[in-house]
Amino acid sequence: MEMEKKTLRDGIRKERIPPRSEEASAIRMRLMALDCWRTARTIFAYHPLGDEVDLLPLLHEESAKDWIFPRVDGESLSLHRWAPHAPWLKGAFDIREPDPKHWEEVDIETIDLALIPGLAFDRNGGRLGRGKGFYDRLLASEGFRALKIGIVTERFLLAGIPRESHDIGMDLVVTESAVHVIEGSRLDNGTESG
Repeated sequence: MEMEKKTLRDGIRKERIPPRSEEASAIRMRLMALDCWRTARTIFAYHPLGDEVDLLPLLHEESAKDWIFPRVDGESLSLHRWAPHAPWLKGAFDIREPDPKHWEEVDIETIDLALIPGLAFDRNGGRLGRGKGFYDRLLASEGFRALKIGIVTERFLLAGIPRESHDIGMDLVVTESAVHVIEGSRLDNGTESG
C-alpha cells in the first residue's frame, strides 16, 4: 500500500503546478459560502507551499475569526493563534511557520473547522499528503473535534486514493468548481452542497 501511495505521489509531483489565482479565489468564495464556515469561530489553516491553494487572503477578509496555524515540533504539530504582524519563520521542509516567541500556543480542542492541504484528494474524502504523516497524526489526536475540509484544485480530485488504517478522511473537499460532501461524514445530510 505504501509503495502504491509513493508511486501516486511521485506521479502527482511531476504534474503539480501552482494553482491559478482565479482557482484559489473560487475556492475561497466556496468556503465562505458554507454554513459551517459562517458558524465557525476558530479555523485551522496552513501557510501554502508553492503548489498549494493560497487561503491567506481570508485572514483579512475574515478577520473576526480566530486563525490557528501549525508548526512542526519534532514528530507532531504544535498549534498557534495568528495575530496581525506576528512574524513567520521558515521552518521544517521550508514551510513558513508561526514564530513561537510571538504566537500564542493553543489547544486542539479550540478548533471548529480545519482546512487541510494535500497533493490530492478523492471523492470519498481520502487524502494523499506528502508522506510524513503530520496531518494524519494531528487529525487523529485526542480532543480533535473540528470539521475537516480538504482543499485542492479540481485537477487533483481523483477517483480514488489508496488508504491505510492511519489515514484520516475529510468531511468535505472543496475545489474551484464544487463542494464535495463526503458520504457518511458529519455533514452528509444535504445542508452543504456544491
